[in-house]
Amino acid sequence: EEITIANLSETIVEFCKSNNIEKVNLIGHSLGGGIALKCAIDYSNLVESLTLISPIGLGKEIESSYLEGFISSDNRRELKTELEKLYFQPDIITRDLLNEVLKIKRFDGISEALEIIKNEIIENDSQKINFINEINNLNLNISIIWGKEDKIIPSNQTGNLNDNIKIHILDECGHMAHIEKPQEINKFIRENII
Repeated sequence: EEITIANLSETIVEFCKSNNIEKVNLIGHSLGGGIALKCAIDYSNLVESLTLISPIGLGKEIESSYLEGFISSDNRRELKTELEKLYFQPDIITRDLLNEVLKIKRFDGISEALEIIKNEIIENDSQKINFINEINNLNLNISIIWGKEDKIIPSNQTGNLNDNIKIHILDECGHMAHIEKPQEINKFIRENII
């Protein structure tokens, strides 16, 4: 099917319908954050709380070269250079991790799908989607978590959010806060879930 933020959001809704789930607490990271946010905007009756980790859709800035480099990398050395951009402490990237990511990237159709996703997110080296007005008008528990040293989507994109949205900026943390600071992330999620 078509890969769009709206289409991917509909997948969540269809999953919930198929499984008789009437209320959800959505948690999303990066692209997943944008998808969860779109779902909350379009289906606020379904969503009880929203926890977003370095989400797309709250500003223009994004390191578009990361996506280009990630898509085109086809060996461990190239891939490691790109994955290091995700972390404050890049020593978290092991040889096993690199091998697993390379294995997934080599599946048929993955490069094409990643290219479609990139084009859904980025236009002229900026984010295409901006949900700032919509998120500020949502009436539900919202928590946004960001690594202060995020090199992919800068944490300053929280600056235009209203005072009802809980914002947590984590020091010594990059784009992958859920991996670099899992205890803190879990605490914030628990606090936000109704």
